[in-house]
Amino acid sequence: MKFHLPRLGNSPYRLEKPEDVATPRLILFEDRIQANIQQMRALLAAQHLDLSFRNLCPHVKTHKSAYITGLLKNEGISFFKSSLNEVDLLVKCGVDKIFIAYPLLLHDARRLFSWMQENDKIEWFVQISHPAHVDILKQTMPATIPALYYYLDIDVGMHRTGASPDSALQLCRYAEKMNGLRFAGIHAYAGHNHSAEASERQHIAHQSMTDLLWCKNRFTREGINVPSVMIGGTPGFLADLEVLSQANPEMTLFVSPGTWIYSDSDHAGILDNTFEVAALLLAQVVDLPAEGLATLNIGHKRWSIDQGLPDVFNEADVRIKSFSEEHTVLALPAGKNLNIGDYILMAPKHVCSTVNLWEYGILVDSEGQIKQTIQIDARNR
Repeated sequence: MKFHLPRLGNSPYRLEKPEDVATPRLILFEDRIQANIQQMRALLAAQHLDLSFRNLCPHVKTHKSAYITGLLKNEGISFFKSSLNEVDLLVKCGVDKIFIAYPLLLHDARRLFSWMQENDKIEWFVQISHPAHVDILKQTMPATIPALYYYLDIDVGMHRTGASPDSALQLCRYAEKMNGLRFAGIHAYAGHNHSAEASERQHIAHQSMTDLLWCKNRFTREGINVPSVMIGGTPGFLADLEVLSQANPEMTLFVSPGTWIYSDSDHAGILDNTFEVAALLLAQVVDLPAEGLATLNIGHKRWSIDQGLPDVFNEADVRIKSFSEEHTVLALPAGKNLNIGDYILMAPKHVCSTVNLWEYGILVDSEGQIKQTIQIDARNR
Protein backbone atom coordinates (compact mmCIF):
# COMPACT_ATOMS: atom_id res chain seq x y z
CA MET A 1 0.00 0.00 0.00
CA LYS A 2 1.35 3.44 -0.93
CA PHE A 3 0.60 6.59 1.01
CA HIS A 4 1.17 9.95 -0.65
CA LEU A 5 1.56 12.85 1.77
CA PRO A 6 1.47 16.33 0.26
CA ARG A 7 4.26 18.67 1.39
CA LEU A 8 6.54 15.73 2.18
CA GLY A 9 8.01 15.20 -1.27
CA ASN A 10 6.94 13.11 -4.22
CA SER A 11 8.09 9.69 -3.03
CA PRO A 12 5.26 7.66 -1.46
CA TYR A 13 5.48 5.92 1.90
CA ARG A 14 5.12 2.18 1.45
CA LEU A 15 3.56 -0.24 3.91
CA GLU A 16 2.64 -3.46 2.16
CA LYS A 17 0.52 -5.11 4.83
CA PRO A 18 -0.98 -2.47 7.12
CA GLU A 19 -3.46 -5.08 8.33
CA ASP A 20 -0.54 -6.74 10.15
CA VAL A 21 -0.09 -3.63 12.30
CA ALA A 22 -2.26 -2.93 15.32
CA THR A 23 -3.32 0.69 15.05
CA PRO A 24 -2.66 3.32 16.12
CA ARG A 25 1.06 2.85 15.74
CA LEU A 26 4.29 4.76 15.29
CA ILE A 27 5.83 3.75 11.95
CA LEU A 28 9.54 4.31 11.29
CA PHE A 29 10.64 4.29 7.64
CA GLU A 30 14.13 2.86 7.40
CA ASP A 31 15.06 4.29 4.00
CA ARG A 32 14.21 7.80 5.14
CA ILE A 33 16.21 7.43 8.36
CA GLN A 34 19.21 6.34 6.30
CA ALA A 35 18.63 9.22 3.87
CA ASN A 36 18.69 11.68 6.77
CA ILE A 37 21.96 10.24 8.07
CA GLN A 38 23.61 10.61 4.67
CA GLN A 39 22.10 14.07 4.20
CA MET A 40 23.58 15.19 7.51
CA ARG A 41 26.97 13.86 6.43
CA ALA A 42 26.75 15.83 3.18
CA LEU A 43 25.56 19.04 4.86
CA LEU A 44 28.46 18.99 7.31
CA ALA A 45 30.98 18.32 4.56
CA ALA A 46 29.57 21.16 2.44
CA GLN A 47 30.58 23.79 4.99
CA HIS A 48 33.98 25.47 4.76
CA LEU A 49 34.78 24.32 8.28
CA ASP A 50 36.24 20.84 7.69
CA LEU A 51 33.31 19.14 9.41
CA SER A 52 32.38 15.47 9.47
CA PHE A 53 30.61 13.07 11.79
CA ARG A 54 33.48 13.52 14.24
CA ASN A 55 31.97 16.99 14.81
CA LEU A 56 28.41 15.75 15.31
CA CYS A 57 27.01 15.39 18.83
CA PRO A 58 23.41 14.37 18.09
CA HIS A 59 20.77 14.94 20.73
CA VAL A 60 19.02 11.65 21.53
CA LYS A 61 15.85 13.26 22.91
CA THR A 62 14.19 12.89 19.51
CA HIS A 63 14.44 9.12 19.08
CA LYS A 64 15.17 7.90 22.65
CA SER A 65 16.20 4.61 21.05
CA ALA A 66 19.11 2.23 21.46
CA TYR A 67 18.54 1.09 17.88
CA ILE A 68 19.00 4.58 16.41
CA THR A 69 21.93 5.26 18.73
CA GLY A 70 23.52 2.08 17.37
CA LEU A 71 22.99 3.23 13.78
CA LEU A 72 24.72 6.52 14.53
CA LYS A 73 27.58 4.79 16.34
CA ASN A 74 28.10 2.57 13.30
CA GLU A 75 28.47 5.74 11.21
CA GLY A 76 31.40 6.78 13.38
CA ILE A 77 29.61 9.13 15.78
CA SER A 78 31.03 8.87 19.29
CA PHE A 79 29.77 11.99 21.10
CA PHE A 80 26.09 12.18 22.14
CA LYS A 81 23.97 14.83 23.81
CA SER A 82 21.07 13.98 26.09
CA SER A 83 18.92 15.07 28.93
CA LEU A 84 19.65 13.38 32.23
CA ASN A 85 16.75 11.00 31.59
CA GLU A 86 18.42 9.41 28.56
CA VAL A 87 21.84 8.85 30.13
CA ASP A 88 21.14 5.23 31.04
CA LEU A 89 20.27 4.55 27.40
CA LEU A 90 23.61 5.93 26.22
CA VAL A 91 25.50 4.05 28.91
CA LYS A 92 23.93 0.77 27.79
CA CYS A 93 24.85 1.59 24.19
CA GLY A 94 28.50 1.95 25.15
CA VAL A 95 29.07 5.42 23.73
CA ASP A 96 32.41 7.18 24.26
CA LYS A 97 31.29 10.66 25.31
CA ILE A 98 28.09 12.03 26.86
CA PHE A 99 27.09 15.68 27.21
CA ILE A 100 24.26 16.40 29.65
CA ALA A 101 22.38 19.17 27.88
CA TYR A 102 20.84 20.97 30.84
CA PRO A 103 22.14 22.42 34.13
CA LEU A 104 22.13 19.97 37.02
CA LEU A 105 20.25 20.39 40.27
CA LEU A 106 21.38 18.68 43.46
CA HIS A 107 19.63 15.34 42.94
CA ASP A 108 20.63 15.34 39.27
CA ALA A 109 24.29 15.80 40.14
CA ARG A 110 24.20 12.89 42.56
CA ARG A 111 22.71 10.67 39.85
CA LEU A 112 25.36 11.77 37.39
CA PHE A 113 28.25 11.08 39.72
CA SER A 114 26.83 7.65 40.48
CA TRP A 115 26.87 6.89 36.74
CA MET A 116 30.38 8.29 36.42
CA GLN A 117 31.73 6.07 39.16
CA GLU A 118 30.22 3.00 37.52
CA ASN A 119 31.29 3.98 33.97
CA ASP A 120 34.74 5.51 34.20
CA LYS A 121 35.63 4.72 30.57
CA ILE A 122 33.08 7.30 29.34
CA GLU A 123 34.04 10.97 29.04
CA TRP A 124 31.38 13.05 30.76
CA PHE A 125 30.43 16.66 30.05
CA VAL A 126 28.01 18.91 31.90
CA GLN A 127 26.61 22.38 31.31
CA ILE A 128 26.86 25.35 33.66
CA SER A 129 25.46 28.85 33.28
CA HIS A 130 25.31 30.14 36.85
CA PRO A 131 27.66 30.09 39.87
CA ALA A 132 25.07 27.99 41.73
CA HIS A 133 25.62 25.20 39.19
CA VAL A 134 29.30 25.16 40.14
CA ASP A 135 28.38 25.10 43.83
CA ILE A 136 26.12 22.08 43.30
CA LEU A 137 28.91 20.20 41.55
CA LYS A 138 31.37 21.15 44.30
CA GLN A 139 28.95 19.91 46.95
CA THR A 140 28.29 16.53 45.29
CA MET A 141 31.41 15.53 43.34
CA PRO A 142 33.14 12.56 45.03
CA ALA A 143 36.88 12.71 45.60
CA THR A 144 37.23 9.46 43.66
CA ILE A 145 36.31 11.23 40.41
CA PRO A 146 39.46 12.88 39.04
CA ALA A 147 37.84 15.25 36.54
CA LEU A 148 34.57 16.46 35.10
CA TYR A 149 34.40 18.47 31.88
CA TYR A 150 31.97 21.34 31.51
CA TYR A 151 30.62 23.52 28.74
CA LEU A 152 29.87 27.08 29.70
CA ASP A 153 26.40 27.73 28.31
CA ILE A 154 25.79 31.25 27.04
CA ASP A 155 22.43 32.78 26.15
CA VAL A 156 22.51 33.78 22.48
CA GLY A 157 18.88 34.86 22.27
CA MET A 158 16.63 32.03 23.43
CA HIS A 159 16.44 33.30 27.04
CA ARG A 160 15.86 29.86 28.51
CA THR A 161 19.21 28.90 29.99
CA GLY A 162 22.65 30.38 29.66
CA ALA A 163 24.86 33.09 31.09
CA SER A 164 24.95 36.41 29.29
CA PRO A 165 27.99 36.75 27.03
CA ASP A 166 29.11 39.65 29.26
CA SER A 167 29.12 37.51 32.41
CA ALA A 168 30.57 34.34 30.89
CA LEU A 169 34.21 35.21 31.62
CA GLN A 170 33.49 35.87 35.28
CA LEU A 171 31.61 32.56 35.54
CA CYS A 172 34.52 30.71 33.94
CA ARG A 173 36.90 32.28 36.46
CA TYR A 174 34.62 31.10 39.26
CA ALA A 175 34.48 27.55 37.87
CA GLU A 176 38.29 27.48 37.61
CA LYS A 177 38.48 27.59 41.40
CA MET A 178 36.83 24.17 41.75
CA ASN A 179 39.26 21.27 41.77
CA GLY A 180 38.51 18.65 39.14
CA LEU A 181 36.26 20.84 37.00
CA ARG A 182 37.77 21.24 33.55
CA PHE A 183 36.70 23.73 30.87
CA ALA A 184 35.57 21.97 27.66
CA GLY A 185 34.35 25.03 25.78
CA ILE A 186 31.38 27.27 25.08
CA HIS A 187 27.88 26.00 24.37
CA ALA A 188 25.56 28.28 22.39
CA TYR A 189 22.13 26.84 21.63
CA ALA A 190 19.98 29.06 19.42
CA GLY A 191 16.76 27.09 19.84
CA HIS A 192 14.69 30.20 19.11
CA ASN A 193 15.88 30.20 15.49
CA HIS A 194 13.00 28.41 13.76
CA SER A 195 11.40 31.02 11.55
CA ALA A 196 9.76 29.81 8.34
CA GLU A 197 11.60 32.61 6.52
CA ALA A 198 15.17 31.80 5.51
CA SER A 199 16.16 35.46 5.68
CA GLU A 200 14.90 35.69 9.26
CA ARG A 201 16.79 32.53 10.24
CA GLN A 202 19.93 34.00 8.74
CA HIS A 203 19.40 37.25 10.63
CA ILE A 204 18.94 35.46 13.96
CA ALA A 205 21.93 33.21 13.26
CA HIS A 206 24.08 36.25 12.58
CA GLN A 207 23.09 37.77 15.91
CA SER A 208 23.59 34.52 17.84
CA MET A 209 26.91 33.57 16.29
CA THR A 210 28.21 37.13 16.64
CA ASP A 211 27.56 36.86 20.38
CA LEU A 212 29.30 33.48 20.43
CA LEU A 213 32.37 34.68 18.56
CA TRP A 214 32.59 37.84 20.68
CA CYS A 215 32.54 35.70 23.81
CA LYS A 216 35.13 33.28 22.48
CA ASN A 217 37.44 36.09 21.39
CA ARG A 218 37.15 37.73 24.78
CA PHE A 219 38.23 34.51 26.45
CA THR A 220 41.19 34.27 24.09
CA ARG A 221 42.25 37.86 24.81
CA GLU A 222 42.16 37.07 28.52
CA GLY A 223 44.46 34.10 28.00
CA ILE A 224 41.79 31.40 28.37
CA ASN A 225 41.93 28.69 25.73
CA VAL A 226 38.49 27.63 24.46
CA PRO A 227 38.97 23.94 23.58
CA SER A 228 35.75 23.69 21.57
CA VAL A 229 32.47 25.35 20.75
CA MET A 230 29.12 23.56 20.53
CA ILE A 231 26.10 24.87 18.64
CA GLY A 232 22.89 23.06 17.81
CA GLY A 233 19.24 22.89 17.13
CA THR A 234 17.24 21.79 14.13
CA PRO A 235 16.50 23.84 12.07
CA GLY A 236 18.74 26.73 13.11
CA PHE A 237 22.10 24.96 13.00
CA LEU A 238 22.36 25.24 9.20
CA ALA A 239 22.07 29.02 9.35
CA ASP A 240 24.56 29.06 12.22
CA LEU A 241 27.03 27.08 10.13
CA GLU A 242 26.63 29.47 7.20
CA VAL A 243 27.54 32.40 9.44
CA LEU A 244 30.50 30.58 10.96
CA SER A 245 31.68 29.49 7.50
CA GLN A 246 31.87 33.15 6.48
CA ALA A 247 33.69 34.11 9.68
CA ASN A 248 35.95 31.05 9.38
CA PRO A 249 37.14 31.16 13.00
CA GLU A 250 39.89 28.89 14.26
CA MET A 251 38.15 26.53 16.64
CA THR A 252 37.01 22.97 17.18
CA LEU A 253 33.29 22.93 16.47
CA PHE A 254 30.59 20.47 17.51
CA VAL A 255 27.01 20.50 16.21
CA SER A 256 24.21 19.01 18.31
CA PRO A 257 20.80 18.97 16.58
CA GLY A 258 18.32 16.19 17.34
CA THR A 259 15.12 16.45 15.29
CA TRP A 260 16.89 15.88 11.95
CA ILE A 261 17.07 12.08 12.40
CA TYR A 262 13.27 11.75 12.02
CA SER A 263 12.23 15.31 11.13
CA ASP A 264 8.55 16.31 11.26
CA SER A 265 6.04 18.33 9.29
CA ASP A 266 7.01 21.55 11.08
CA HIS A 267 10.72 21.29 10.25
CA ALA A 268 10.06 19.85 6.80
CA GLY A 269 8.20 23.04 5.98
CA ILE A 270 10.84 25.31 7.47
CA LEU A 271 13.77 23.55 5.79
CA ASP A 272 11.95 22.72 2.54
CA ASN A 273 12.31 18.95 3.05
CA THR A 274 16.07 19.10 3.63
CA PHE A 275 15.49 16.08 5.86
CA GLU A 276 12.81 13.49 5.18
CA VAL A 277 10.01 12.85 7.65
CA ALA A 278 10.84 9.32 8.78
CA ALA A 279 8.50 8.81 11.77
CA LEU A 280 4.77 8.89 11.07
CA LEU A 281 1.57 7.73 12.73
CA LEU A 282 -0.72 5.09 11.27
CA ALA A 283 -4.37 5.25 12.36
CA GLN A 284 -7.70 3.96 11.09
CA VAL A 285 -11.17 5.33 10.71
CA VAL A 286 -13.13 3.95 13.64
CA ASP A 287 -16.45 5.79 13.12
CA LEU A 288 -18.37 8.10 10.78
CA PRO A 289 -20.36 10.35 13.12
CA ALA A 290 -21.87 12.60 10.43
CA GLU A 291 -21.57 13.45 6.79
CA GLY A 292 -18.19 15.02 6.11
CA LEU A 293 -16.67 13.70 9.34
CA ALA A 294 -14.46 10.69 10.08
CA THR A 295 -13.18 9.67 13.51
CA LEU A 296 -9.72 8.15 13.88
CA ASN A 297 -8.64 5.73 16.61
CA ILE A 298 -5.86 8.07 17.76
CA GLY A 299 -5.90 11.10 20.03
CA HIS A 300 -3.48 13.48 21.68
CA LYS A 301 -2.24 10.75 24.00
CA ARG A 302 -0.37 9.55 20.90
CA TRP A 303 0.44 12.77 19.05
CA SER A 304 1.89 15.79 20.79
CA ILE A 305 0.04 19.07 20.81
CA ASP A 306 2.86 21.40 21.90
CA GLN A 307 3.62 22.68 18.38
CA GLY A 308 0.03 22.65 17.14
CA LEU A 309 -2.28 20.16 15.46
CA PRO A 310 -1.02 17.68 12.86
CA ASP A 311 -1.85 19.03 9.42
CA VAL A 312 -0.24 16.59 6.96
CA PHE A 313 -2.23 13.45 6.07
CA ASN A 314 -2.22 11.02 3.17
CA GLU A 315 -5.76 12.18 2.39
CA ALA A 316 -5.54 15.62 0.79
CA ASP A 317 -7.41 18.61 2.23
CA VAL A 318 -8.60 16.90 5.40
CA ARG A 319 -8.17 18.78 8.65
CA ILE A 320 -8.66 18.13 12.35
CA LYS A 321 -12.06 19.36 13.50
CA SER A 322 -11.82 18.15 17.09
CA PHE A 323 -9.78 15.78 19.21
CA SER A 324 -9.63 14.11 22.60
CA GLU A 325 -7.37 11.67 24.42
CA GLU A 326 -8.20 8.66 22.23
CA HIS A 327 -9.86 10.09 19.11
CA THR A 328 -9.28 12.59 16.34
CA VAL A 329 -12.22 13.80 14.24
CA LEU A 330 -11.34 14.78 10.69
CA ALA A 331 -13.35 17.20 8.60
CA LEU A 332 -13.43 15.91 5.01
CA PRO A 333 -13.53 18.07 1.88
CA ALA A 334 -16.74 18.16 -0.14
CA GLY A 335 -17.29 14.96 -2.08
CA LYS A 336 -14.74 12.98 -0.05
CA ASN A 337 -15.89 9.80 1.67
CA LEU A 338 -13.99 7.44 3.93
CA ASN A 339 -14.97 4.00 5.19
CA ILE A 340 -14.59 2.41 8.58
CA GLY A 341 -11.24 0.67 8.67
CA ASP A 342 -9.56 2.98 6.13
CA TYR A 343 -5.93 3.73 6.94
CA ILE A 344 -4.71 7.25 7.55
CA LEU A 345 -1.00 8.05 7.69
CA MET A 346 -0.24 11.34 9.40
CA ALA A 347 2.95 13.29 10.11
CA PRO A 348 3.54 14.63 13.62
CA LYS A 349 3.95 18.36 14.00
CA HIS A 350 6.62 17.83 16.66
CA VAL A 351 8.31 14.46 16.45
CA CYS A 352 10.38 14.61 19.66
CA SER A 353 7.46 14.89 22.04
CA THR A 354 5.36 12.55 19.88
CA VAL A 355 7.92 9.72 19.96
CA ASN A 356 8.02 10.05 23.75
CA LEU A 357 4.35 8.94 23.84
CA TRP A 358 5.07 5.52 22.32
CA GLU A 359 6.42 2.31 23.81
CA TYR A 360 7.76 1.12 20.48
CA GLY A 361 7.64 1.77 16.77
CA ILE A 362 7.44 -0.50 13.72
CA LEU A 363 10.46 -0.31 11.41
CA VAL A 364 9.50 -0.64 7.74
CA ASP A 365 12.08 -1.26 5.01
CA SER A 366 12.31 0.40 1.59
CA GLU A 367 9.97 -2.21 0.08
CA GLY A 368 7.27 -1.51 2.64
CA GLN A 369 7.87 -4.73 4.55
CA ILE A 370 7.73 -4.80 8.32
CA LYS A 371 11.29 -5.38 9.46
CA GLN A 372 11.23 -5.29 13.26
CA THR A 373 9.96 -3.60 16.39
CA ILE A 374 12.03 -0.69 17.69
CA GLN A 375 11.79 0.02 21.39
CA ILE A 376 11.57 3.61 22.59
CA ASP A 377 13.93 2.75 25.43
CA ALA A 378 14.01 6.13 27.18
CA ARG A 379 10.38 7.15 26.70
CA ASN A 380 8.03 8.67 29.22
CA ARG A 381 10.66 10.74 31.01
